[in-house]
Amino acid sequence: MVLNKCPLVSIIIPNYNSEKYIAESIKSCIGQTYSNIEIIVVDDASNDGSLSIVREFDGVRIYQNPENKGACYSRNYGIQIAKGKYLKFLDADDILVNDSIERQVLRNEELGEIDICYGNFAKLINGKLSSFGNNILIPGSLASTVYFDVIHTTAPLHRKKLLCQISGFDERLRSSQEWNMHIRLTANGVNFHYYPDDVVMYRIYESDTRISTNRYKNKDYAYEIEKILMTYESVAECCDEDARAAFSYHLWAIGRKALQDRNKKISKECFSKAVEISPRSYKKYWKRRYRIVQTLLGEINAENIFVYYRDIRDASMIS
Repeated sequence: MVLNKCPLVSIIIPNYNSEKYIAESIKSCIGQTYSNIEIIVVDDASNDGSLSIVREFDGVRIYQNPENKGACYSRNYGIQIAKGKYLKFLDADDILVNDSIERQVLRNEELGEIDICYGNFAKLINGKLSSFGNNILIPGSLASTVYFDVIHTTAPLHRKKLLCQISGFDERLRSSQEWNMHIRLTANGVNFHYYPDDVVMYRIYESDTRISTNRYKNKDYAYEIEKILMTYESVAECCDEDARAAFSYHLWAIGRKALQDRNKKISKECFSKAVEISPRSYKKYWKRRYRIVQTLLGEINAENIFVYYRDIRDASMIS
């Protein structure tokens, strides 16, 4: 690496009952081509053998929460105690690409003090790796950050001082915590810069100890609405028309899903809030086909048509 100094990078791993995968995650940290790192594992009151596995690795800083408080609390505690200029968040079941830290330190050192680089992630599903990729945000665009919901927690190399300025993760959230945090960072003047570097392999599997990949699995629409509104309210003063339209888009999407489940009360609430937030531009990010059908037939009939053709498509795929 061509740097006058190699700044310390703190890798923060929240752990809760991850005995099956955490050794592989830690090994991916130890195996980095960049040597100036510290590994911090914050155990969230695990009751399996994962903590014993962590203790087998020399040099890992281990901290234990007295009770289960969630990944956001553990990450925030890691932020407080980290000594590094840069922070890398890694879930206990995910794997870093071996030269990702080296590449991202070099990228960040070339950027300004309010700039953050981020790279690609790939999904690891039942041992099969998808292709690496990510969406490309427009630096400084709050609307872009709101609309694209796919900057994985581990994809950026964060600057500790910037995270401290916004108090890190919002511990009230059970999902999409990184989305919320990146929106607040952007609203605070931070720019995200994309580089096509492969960073992390993100493991997807069903387990009671992790958040489901299906956000509507338990039909918790009230929480999904609250999450969007809570995030919007935290940055409302910084929102231009495009950003408000992006928040409206997310609310409208929840309303459409609720309508498919015949929950008209929730759908009306979502549609009303979407229009309230962005009365002139709430349709900005809709796909053209839905915009035309909804304009002609209204929300309920439009959704019935889309569900009908979706069911036909799914049936043809099965047969």
